[in-house]
Amino acid sequence: MNANATSLRDTLIEGFRYDAWANARWDAVLAEWPNETAHRWRLHLANAKRTWLTRFDGQDHTERSETEVDAAWIAVVAELDLDEALEYRTLSGVPFTQPNHEIVRHVINHGTYHRGQLRMLAEIDGIAWPETDLIFFSREQSAR
Repeated sequence: MNANATSLRDTLIEGFRYDAWANARWDAVLAEWPNETAHRWRLHLANAKRTWLTRFDGQDHTERSETEVDAAWIAVVAELDLDEALEYRTLSGVPFTQPNHEIVRHVINHGTYHRGQLRMLAEIDGIAWPETDLIFFSREQSAR
């Protein structure tokens, strides 16, 4: 698809596909790596996606697999008025109102941030890490 013709909605949906792809690569590493901090960060990533999704659709996602949560995010973004604002409270109870597109971008970026932390821990522990930069996802998608 021509990058100039790509809508914000398409870009955000692709962002969730990228996020799922990158998390799956880290999950393969984490299955063999007993670093407690790394596992806590990965769990935090999954739980944050569930929390934000619940703020959008009002459903409890605690028992859903991450694959189901990723699919639900894509479905929400496909129908979401991206310019509309969401009123929500942080986990500590502070109220905020922000445009939906900002929140959705935050959720995708949040994964990138914490995967960077995982890479740092892997390097410290001498563990081989997966390449999960967006460009690697894009190259793999283009090769299909």
